[in-house]
Amino acid sequence: MKSDFKFKLWELVSLFFAIFLFVAAFFLYFSGISLRKYLLGWKEDVGTEQVGKLEDLSGGIRRQLGTAMEFQSIKKDTTLYNFDTLVTNAGSSATLTLDGGGSIQMGPSTMLRLSFETKLSLQGISRAATVEVVAGSVSGQAKAMAIALKTRDQVIELGKQEKSEKIEVAAAPFVKPSPAPALVAKPMVFLSPAPSPSPSPNPSPSPSASPSPNPSPSPSVSPSPSPSPSPSPSPSPSPIPSPVVVRVRVLSPKMGDHLKINAHNPSPEKTVSLEWEVTPENTELLVVLEKKNSDSSAGVANWSEILKKKVSNQERGHGKTIITLNSPGEYRAEWRNSQGEPFSPRPVVTQFNLDPEFEGIDVLPHLVGGQQTDTNRYQGEQLKQFDISLQWKAYAGAKEYTVRLFDSVQTKKVLLERTVQNTEFSFNKEKIFAGKMSYVIFSHLPSGFVVTSAPQSFIFSFLAPALVLPVDKAVVLKRDAPDEAKTVLMTWQKTNFTQLYEFQLAKDSEFKAIVAQQKTKENFFVLQVPGFGQYWWRVRSVSGGTSSPFSKPNQFEMKVK
Repeated sequence: MKSDFKFKLWELVSLFFAIFLFVAAFFLYFSGISLRKYLLGWKEDVGTEQVGKLEDLSGGIRRQLGTAMEFQSIKKDTTLYNFDTLVTNAGSSATLTLDGGGSIQMGPSTMLRLSFETKLSLQGISRAATVEVVAGSVSGQAKAMAIALKTRDQVIELGKQEKSEKIEVAAAPFVKPSPAPALVAKPMVFLSPAPSPSPSPNPSPSPSASPSPNPSPSPSVSPSPSPSPSPSPSPSPSPIPSPVVVRVRVLSPKMGDHLKINAHNPSPEKTVSLEWEVTPENTELLVVLEKKNSDSSAGVANWSEILKKKVSNQERGHGKTIITLNSPGEYRAEWRNSQGEPFSPRPVVTQFNLDPEFEGIDVLPHLVGGQQTDTNRYQGEQLKQFDISLQWKAYAGAKEYTVRLFDSVQTKKVLLERTVQNTEFSFNKEKIFAGKMSYVIFSHLPSGFVVTSAPQSFIFSFLAPALVLPVDKAVVLKRDAPDEAKTVLMTWQKTNFTQLYEFQLAKDSEFKAIVAQQKTKENFFVLQVPGFGQYWWRVRSVSGGTSSPFSKPNQFEMKVK
């Protein structure tokens, strides 16, 4: 039986329409275009998107975040956010570096506002930076992203890779408001009903003369109309109550704060106090705390809600709620009204970071050759195996530790890094080490925190032996006889971790005229004196490719007895 795979017209149209919708949805998802903004008219989050940083600063500069109510001073290398307003002081200048590669230069007494948005047009999707210049001198240079310098009267468009353009805006003139006209109180007129007319008396009948046969009828009296009641005065309209304005000011944490776990905290967690001020007092608020997910795609933040709490009964307008955080990362707190709606026109938001590293590993004294010593001086026991052992206490939850050795705390040039499963690490076996170094021990915990030790310094002095015999400035007497040996016994103290000793004898104190030089494993040497006179001698310890400095020389004199 032969199958017929022909499609009807309406089926083809449906198929192509479905493919078009799939491609469009795929494109919008990865481009980060917000359909809430372009189709529904919703406002995007303000003040939480990083757009650059303060690269250079001469003098002072203040910044008002898009989510803040006041200006605060900032320093060099401060992160800049979308909808920030910046003001330089008189005599100050600043350079802003944008994430798109461009730069903005601000002159003295200059105010501007950053406004970044993603535009959707027939030509595709574009990212534009608008710099609203309120007053002062501003110049900009675009690179990978276009920049628009906008004032009250003009807009200068800077395309990609265009040269720098400068714009100057005079401060807006101050207009003194006209005095409000004085209110004149008008007397109120109360309307009363008009008085009713008095009733007319009935007329007395006139005496009739002789009756006539056909008396004429008396004319009838028309009754007077009743007076209309006066209308009542209209009541005065009731005053419309003014709407209550709620103001919230975040006290802590501040925007951009970096929090750390307290040193030697037995559990990796941080208690954070969210504090604020609100007017009027006892206004009911909704506090929402969110954490930024690690899988957030570039340019699109993905947040997870970890706290939603209604709060009221603030004491004198001061509110506080406490939460314990058990993982590091970036957090965002927002205060909303009692219906859960963000405040308008600016949401009340703060962002802060909980840093992963904290100090919590306790270091024990290090051992050299199994002993607590920092030199190779002999202390009654000859030590030859030179091992440096670093030790520390275990931290709860740590499965392995990393030891990092570097030359100094300042330069931190790494000399050695090893990961171990226990709480001890030995190195430099069979090799002498002389000098100073630093080290730190850290461990990655399952919660994401990194527990570390405080930087430690390690100093080992490889000393020269102390000379014993002959003592300094000694006189050695020998007979001048051919059969008597002219020898002198030279001795010195032992030193630990030493493979051999190097002995030198010279006719001068600077050891320029050396007459004897010998290496020996023992701490003594029998010298065949080459002749009578004055001599200087010294010894140093040697281990592998390292040697100690020479000892301070001793002097002795050979004389004939």
